[in-house]
Amino acid sequence: YMLGIQQNSKRVLICCKNNFPANKYIDDIHGLSLLYGTKLDLAAPSGLKRLFRFFTPIRRVTYNINDITKQYSILNNEYGRVPQKQDLYFCRIIVTTVFTCEFLIRMGLPRDFFTHIIIDEAALVSEPELNIPISLAGHFTKIILAGDEYQVTPKLSSPISRKFGLELSLLERLSKYPVYKDHSLILLRENYRSDPAIVNILSRLYYDQTLRPMRDKPSVPHDGLKPLEFRGVISNESKITNFPSYMNASEA
Repeated sequence: YMLGIQQNSKRVLICCKNNFPANKYIDDIHGLSLLYGTKLDLAAPSGLKRLFRFFTPIRRVTYNINDITKQYSILNNEYGRVPQKQDLYFCRIIVTTVFTCEFLIRMGLPRDFFTHIIIDEAALVSEPELNIPISLAGHFTKIILAGDEYQVTPKLSSPISRKFGLELSLLERLSKYPVYKDHSLILLRENYRSDPAIVNILSRLYYDQTLRPMRDKPSVPHDGLKPLEFRGVISNESKITNFPSYMNASEA
């Protein structure tokens, strides 16, 4: 956010695996703009704003998006609309999905059009998918892969893809090289969100005892439940209203 707004020479592309986190970015950046008093809602004659939520033009937005996200997007009968190439020069931050970046490539943008490309949850994205937004980078573009290879990895249904190692994300593959591991890899070690009992077991099993729980107080016990318990639940998933995801009420 600070890169894209405070410095007019910067233009940032934020890519997510799915639409829901991309919309969440719009909400968060909008909130920061109100906090800092920046003018993200300034509009060009085309209707594009300095913050642009780019939806794909080949799939309907079939779930409800809030008014904030609508404010920063351009839709045509529930489909995303591809802007004119020259209109994108007005934008400072563009938020989209890795697949929708295909339409930015088709526009023939200059290789250094984006000063920064940030790919969120990069450990979830297979390497061929990740190459879509990366192909927009130029010689001077900074590429930031944010994610955690110890959590969910790319899901593949093709045994051929698995045979050739595509279950290994680009984030995980690069993190094994000394040039990245020793100089360009940043690990967030201090955890303020979870109970120490949860952080400690994850630290021991996956992170070589490097995570540190930073909460001042442990979780308040609820009906005798401990912060970390393992229980088997037999139940069914159901679709969440107005969202493409599923939930399991019994597990929750």
